[in-house]
Amino acid sequence: MKRFFCAAAVLITSALDPTLAHADIWSQLDSRVRALIEKQQDRFEIHIEDVRSKRLLTYGEKQPVYMASTIKIFVLIEVMRQISLGKIQPEQKLMFGEADSGDGSPVNEWTRPGTPITVQTHMHRMMIYSDNSSTDILINLAGIEKINSTAKKYFPNGNFKITSMLQVRRLAYSQFHPGAASLAADAFSRIKKQPHSKRLDQLAKELQVERSALTRLDLYQGWEAYYNEGQNTSNIETLAKVMKKLARGEIVSPEVSYRILEIMSLCQTGKMRLVAGLKAGYTLSHKTGTQIRRACDAGVIRKNGQPRLVVAVCARQYPSLRKIEETMAEITKSIFDSGVLP
Repeated sequence: MKRFFCAAAVLITSALDPTLAHADIWSQLDSRVRALIEKQQDRFEIHIEDVRSKRLLTYGEKQPVYMASTIKIFVLIEVMRQISLGKIQPEQKLMFGEADSGDGSPVNEWTRPGTPITVQTHMHRMMIYSDNSSTDILINLAGIEKINSTAKKYFPNGNFKITSMLQVRRLAYSQFHPGAASLAADAFSRIKKQPHSKRLDQLAKELQVERSALTRLDLYQGWEAYYNEGQNTSNIETLAKVMKKLARGEIVSPEVSYRILEIMSLCQTGKMRLVAGLKAGYTLSHKTGTQIRRACDAGVIRKNGQPRLVVAVCARQYPSLRKIEETMAEITKSIFDSGVLP
């Protein structure tokens, strides 16, 4: 069934800004973004909202969205909450062990086992470079139950269950063989180093079984089956609500919300996504997420440190990540070209 933007939202919120010109600006943005989505065959879920006027455009807001590494925002929120209570110290040092080294760890893959690393450094590595091993170290420190509990407190309608990065791999590759549920992090590192066409060969090697022992022979089908189970999945509306609450200082405290946005403004991943379409003078505090045939970028566009616009975008089942990233950049560019942001 074809899905359309909730254009009515522009009318509903028009009382907050009755000028026809401003309504026309949002209609222009609606038309521009709608054209971009249709060009990509409706593979996107999108939420764009003005922090102050609450005007919004949303597309596929109730569709299930696999959040990938954007779930690291919820990890950071819980760690910062516990820091605010004095339960965790940012300068507390955690020993980096051999078992901590896993795939998707661009910084820690170069870290020697036995190296002490502070909580604050792990927070930065998780959010700036999306380092998975730092994420799992912080999850173990804060507790996965508390992370989920705090997420549900702030977003009761989110209907999601967050897992560790290692558990993501175990759950996904268990779609091919139950033995994957007990593989160590370094096994998944070796699997990911292979091209997509060779990953199941490497999985069989790690499990010490024949390739024919795998219950699925298509990498994409197995990952789609994992996505359908619902872990680390919500919808674009919930992802946007995270950003709105941060922008309004409603996560833990205004100070903590501001500090989280400051860390997110340093993000070094997804440079060809939303941030690529920014106009000079604006910054984006954001977190990206990428998994097989899934990509997200969600954040708050700010000017002089002041939140202006929330943008959350996710895409699925696409043949080309490059084209998806180009479309994300075009979405940001459309925000400025339409005049929604000057």
